[in-house]
Amino acid sequence: MFFFRFFVRGHCVKYNYTTLGSVSLDGEQGFERYEYGISYDTDYYDDCGAESVGVHYRESLPAALANALLPALIQSEAVASGFSFARFCYEDDEVEPLLRLPLAKLGEKLMRERRPMDFHRMVLDMEFRRQLLTEL
Repeated sequence: MFFFRFFVRGHCVKYNYTTLGSVSLDGEQGFERYEYGISYDTDYYDDCGAESVGVHYRESLPAALANALLPALIQSEAVASGFSFARFCYEDDEVEPLLRLPLAKLGEKLMRERRPMDFHRMVLDMEFRRQLLTEL
């Protein structure tokens, strides 16, 4: 997961990017909070496979924001320093078997190799994901 916080016209925008993609806009002086995420579309998201998610959400707000913001953000000092202490782990024993799956191993590899753009691209681009999985 990648997390960024930045300010637009005095409003704090928090951007969380996971395989579920979420964006929130927080007003600090009584403004409303807006949240967008591809996984919030439960009518569609809960019952579809990875291929369908990739096609259906490719043009979603979280994906569009990531496409616009990530290239600049990953060049920042904050991201560079974040990678200096980041580690790939999950401290819940029940999830441990999932970490042995190829997709989890790929996520770990991309984090270790400091490749956030490849991580972002593989979330919704299934052909690119298959290509990356051959690197394992």
